[in-house]
Amino acid sequence: MKQLQSIAAACVAAGLSLLVSCCSPTESSARARAESTLLVMSWNVLSLFDAVDDGTEYSEYSIERGSWSEARYRARLEALAGVILRAREAGMPGQPAQPGPPGPDILCLVEVEKKSILDDLAKGPLSKCGYRYSAYAKAPGAAIGLGLLARLPIENARAWGLDLGTGRERPILEARFSQSGFPFAILVNHWKSKLEGAEQTEGSRIESARLLARIAAEAAAATPGLAVIACGDFNESPDEHARVGGRYPTAFMPARAADAAPGSIALAGRASLAAGGALAGRGAMAGGGAMAGGGAMAGGGAMAGGGALAGGGAMAGGGAPAGEAPQEGAMKEPIESFVAFSPWDDSKGYSYMHRGLRERIDGFILSPGLLDGRGLDYRGFGVLSEGLVDDKGAPIAWSNAKASGWSDHLPIVLEVIARGTGE
Repeated sequence: MKQLQSIAAACVAAGLSLLVSCCSPTESSARARAESTLLVMSWNVLSLFDAVDDGTEYSEYSIERGSWSEARYRARLEALAGVILRAREAGMPGQPAQPGPPGPDILCLVEVEKKSILDDLAKGPLSKCGYRYSAYAKAPGAAIGLGLLARLPIENARAWGLDLGTGRERPILEARFSQSGFPFAILVNHWKSKLEGAEQTEGSRIESARLLARIAAEAAAATPGLAVIACGDFNESPDEHARVGGRYPTAFMPARAADAAPGSIALAGRASLAAGGALAGRGAMAGGGAMAGGGAMAGGGAMAGGGALAGGGAMAGGGAPAGEAPQEGAMKEPIESFVAFSPWDDSKGYSYMHRGLRERIDGFILSPGLLDGRGLDYRGFGVLSEGLVDDKGAPIAWSNAKASGWSDHLPIVLEVIARGTGE
């Protein structure tokens, strides 16, 4: 049996923990790299804790209190894996299902307590998926973090931290890959919820959007032609500005909105982006400017870029260092907004229900180059809902009492295709 190599690092400025694992190349990973299509799943799995008490878990997942157990933990993993294995069933209008191994090629999970849970999934109920690479990021003292499993080699990984001045970090997990020679970045997010009120918490989500825009700017500047795929639980719908009646700026704004906050994510339609009308260039940023690391952000909040990974970088393939972390610095020019596309724009469905209202707070945000018909190209998007919702359409969350259910969010799936090769 091949041993999984683990690399740990602290992203020094924000104190974020980052864990990356990989193993030596195999025939299955070589085949995955050669495939022309790529399937990415994003899912907020709702408070996924293991069966070890560490003091930060929620009370309903405490072994000592008798509310949680090894058996329940394993049952949860099996239940979640049963859905993940169905990734290719996600309805993508007008697109035939693509053959391939079970599960997505890249699995992005939100609300995971530890990296070891990713290992338990990969070696246990998802062992048929061939996930040999993983990354995990978590803020100091936080109960839950962000995780990623992949069949493709992770060429580099970073955890970026956003200090909102509340003592709670909001990390974004970045992982770099290549498909058929075309480079791309996955950015996993979990933005502030609306628990204290939508308008009252909007500023936090705008700051997360600003951080995401800056990460995309740095990535695009460092790697020309890089495609950027942001995903996760954004805790707001792509049409949030319309939902609140335009009463205040939101993190997601229409591309032509006059009241967009600096650094917001400006969403444009497919036709406009494909034609280069809103913004030309793969992963380009409106306002321009290259980011030189984790400097201070205009409007408050400190950003921490990467930090050096042990051994000089995330291990790629058989263990070669994959580059160095960025140097500390500030944005040379202000970023006005990140112009991008949300697949919800021309899709049906929802991912979450709040007080009977169906929402699209989980999503993918794509850089314009994924719509230009060249290199990596957006192919389809879907939601897995069959068997996962009740008679009112609400996602069936995990219940400790019943030891059944899944999450209060539905998993979403993105498919991209490599047109030709970039080698």
